Amino acid sequence: ATQDRSLTLPAVCLWPSFMEQIEKAATVLLGSRLSAGHSKSFQVLIRLIGEAKTKHEEDRIIKKEATFLKKQMGAPDTTPRQMREYLVRLIYCEMLGVECPWGYIHAVKLTQSSNLLDKRTGYLAASLLLHSDHELIMLLINTLQKDLRSSNILEVSMALIIICKLIGKEMIPPLITLVQDKLFHPKELVRKKAILAIHHFYTIAPDTVSHLQNEMRRALADTDPGAMEAALLLYQDLTADDPASYQDLVESFISILGQILQRKLPSEFEYHSVPAPWMQMRLLRILGYLGADNYKSSEQIYPIVQEALASAECNSNIGQAIAYECIQTITKIYPNTAMIEKAATAVFRFLSSSNNNWKYIGITALTLLVQVNPKYVAEHQMVVIDCLDDPDETLKRKTLDLLFKMTNPNNVCAITEKLLTYLKGSGDEYIRKDLVSKITQLAERFAPDNQWFIQTMNSVFELGGALVRTDVAHNLMRLIAEGTEDEEKDSELRVDAVSSYVELLEKPVLPDILVKIICWVVGEYAYVLPSDQLEGILEAVAALLNRKTLLDHHTKCWVVSAVCKLVAQLGSVPDSIHSQMALTLTSPDTDLQQRSSEMMELTQNMNTMQDVLPLDSSCEDLEVDSSLSFLDDYVAQAMASGSSPYKSRSQRTQEIRFSPTHQQSKSPAPIKFEPYRAPSPPSNRFMYHQATPLQPSSTNQVKDDSPNLRVPHSSGAYTVRVKSDASSKTKLEVKSRLWSRSGYQSRSTAAALDSPTPTLEVLEHQHSLEHSGSEGGGGGESGEVD
Repeated sequence: ATQDRSLTLPAVCLWPSFMEQIEKAATVLLGSRLSAGHSKSFQVLIRLIGEAKTKHEEDRIIKKEATFLKKQMGAPDTTPRQMREYLVRLIYCEMLGVECPWGYIHAVKLTQSSNLLDKRTGYLAASLLLHSDHELIMLLINTLQKDLRSSNILEVSMALIIICKLIGKEMIPPLITLVQDKLFHPKELVRKKAILAIHHFYTIAPDTVSHLQNEMRRALADTDPGAMEAALLLYQDLTADDPASYQDLVESFISILGQILQRKLPSEFEYHSVPAPWMQMRLLRILGYLGADNYKSSEQIYPIVQEALASAECNSNIGQAIAYECIQTITKIYPNTAMIEKAATAVFRFLSSSNNNWKYIGITALTLLVQVNPKYVAEHQMVVIDCLDDPDETLKRKTLDLLFKMTNPNNVCAITEKLLTYLKGSGDEYIRKDLVSKITQLAERFAPDNQWFIQTMNSVFELGGALVRTDVAHNLMRLIAEGTEDEEKDSELRVDAVSSYVELLEKPVLPDILVKIICWVVGEYAYVLPSDQLEGILEAVAALLNRKTLLDHHTKCWVVSAVCKLVAQLGSVPDSIHSQMALTLTSPDTDLQQRSSEMMELTQNMNTMQDVLPLDSSCEDLEVDSSLSFLDDYVAQAMASGSSPYKSRSQRTQEIRFSPTHQQSKSPAPIKFEPYRAPSPPSNRFMYHQATPLQPSSTNQVKDDSPNLRVPHSSGAYTVRVKSDASSKTKLEVKSRLWSRSGYQSRSTAAALDSPTPTLEVLEHQHSLEHSGSEGGGGGESGEVD
């Protein structure tokens, strides 16, 4: 019943005590034969883990163990008995934070063993180390199919358990038929696990078991109470999703609950002298789903729920849990006055308990009753409010939710006062934000009068600050501005509002959103107060500009606007205000500069300032002249002087688009119908692409009269020389350099090329050679250029 309640854990965990508990748990899990059935190294590992004083020391032990396991599990001489132990030790490593994905495959392999102990260990490790989407799950399908066909019920049971833990949606089709056959197994243990597997299939893929309706109804009437309880778990989800399809089973569920209350089940199903309490709670939830908005079914459910509630009146936790489920069922089914009265009586028993857990259940149950009939909450209003003073934080939060739901026009003042008190003392940001939202909604819905609303909202703004939504502030200002149809009450409301805000100006710290409201209200309606107070109010508002607590720079803009309005109402500018406004002209905020500059200009002519800022004009409708007719005379005079008429943007765009110049610039190029001219054959010229920089070297010339010289490309480097002689032959000398251990080895080749039309590079080399030759007295070796 308290499953949604958050737990308060100790702030400090004593590490040695925690490890001692793990050591004890290991002894229980591994059996009393730990020393006889496992190796000495395993015993040493358990002892070292238990004796570890720090987390760092434990990590060192586990990482060392993981390295050892990785080596041993991959060894070919590892025996099945050792593999079982290694997998258990691998589980320890994973449990204590060291991932060992290399060992998962060994768990899958061990599930295929014919030895039951090996298979059980493999399935245990696989269920703890893998998840439903793991890639190794595919390797388990054949093993599961084989075990489901086995005649050994232990193998079948292990396979069904693994199906509930690891099988995902994609793996259901190859297993669903085999699991369906196990619903008719002669052993009740297998039937129970098969029903649980069907429930697992339904939770992940409901369509895969839609054809098993007859088998599921047959399981509900199973002779074994354990199998029947598993079927109730399945029907709890079925009725929650589609209650209309199972209305014919209402009598069956009522009959089962009646047999439980009459103690017709074996005694091993009793817990603290309560017969099958978990089956009772599950049946009550099912009846609640089936009786919702169904009067006929609810009429059948009333007697059995009343009997269950009467039998649950005991001082044990399990009895109170059943009573809470009865209250939940009463609030879900078709309302009945007598049943609601009995539920209210049970709630009062919870609230009057000194046990905070039972109080929490009472607050939760009372929240359910509020939705059915709020009058039952009024009887316990003061008891609920007193729960706010309890030191239990969880109970306080639940009480706040209940107070919000039980508020009405008669108790709104008392509950709002309690909520404001709790808001003032709370330091939790989440709770404060939730409280601000709740108090705001209650004030807007159930405010007894406008004056109470304004005072309450002022407290919310003062305590909540930035947690209050902006639209709440706008609603408050709209209420003060628009008021009601009664002018006298509206005037009284504004006087109270201005007076309360003037008092707030004396507080040293105010949130920005409240300062904005104060500036707007005081600036608009300060004239409702006596005129001799205006100057003092003006100075108090202007003093807000000097406060360092304002977080939003736009807030000072609101202050300047309020000062401007107050100056217009006063009719003069005090010297202190004038000097203060002069300082804001140098502010880095451009909006603040603009407002200050406008105010300084308006103060030059007070009549104009009062015309621009009239009294009580916030609600007046403004007539906007969209045609700007007041500029007609100016426009006519300009056009008479030769100015061109105004053209809209669309007109200018159209004129530009259809202009001849624009058309010519935007017109596409005409299509060419002339064919391309035939390509000319390539000229017989020497083309050489140099791969590496030319390096100077000396080599002998080798003449070659071949008109086309092809320079071979290889991995070596090349050095090229060009010469010009008297026969106007261009000679090209090529030197190939090959790399060896001692460096480049030279291998010279020379070639001569008769080129009637030498390339540009050849001409440049020839020109430089001729020039150097004329200076050096001939075309000898001194005219060579690399």
